[in-house]
Order: sequence, then C-alpha cells, then structure tokens
Amino acid sequence: MLWNPEKGIGFGVFRLSEEEQRWDKMESLGEQILFLDSDHAISAPASEFCCGKGNLIFYPENPSSSPEYSHIFLFDLETVTTSPLENCPAY
Repeated sequence: MLWNPEKGIGFGVFRLSEEEQRWDKMESLGEQILFLDSDHAISAPASEFCCGKGNLIFYPENPSSSPEYSHIFLFDLETVTTSPLENCPAY
C-alpha cells in the first residue's frame, strides 16, 4: 500500500517472476480480487465471490491495531478509487 498525502491511498501490485528472480509490476488483477491484512494476502477469482468484477483490493483500516477491524475498504485498481465497504452495497 502506498500513501500520498495529496492523493490518498494507492497500491502497487507486483508478481514474482521466479524464473527471472524479480518482481514485475502488474497494471491489473484482471478477474482476481485481493484480500489484505497485516500478515497475509490472498487472491481469488471474483466469480467465487459475489463481487461480479475483479481488479479489486479489500483491506482493513488499520491492519496492525487489532484483529477486529472497525472498517474495511475497497480499492478499485481500474478507477483508482477507495471506498469504505459499507458504501458499496454490491459487496
């Protein structure tokens, strides 16, 4: 996760190229969604959840403070926007 005081939160997504031993920047997650917390990152096909679209990252407000988060946010890599999950009725 990247923080810019003028622009807010953004994400840089990278894929490990084991063969070339380097990280390659990804422009899109495609039909995948990514779930983040302080210790884990899990990706899954959007079709396995009720999302309807991929290219989304779900993350907690403050992942290091408590296992019970007060807010979950949704970052859309396509539109480069962040919204609290409760403001996204489709999710």
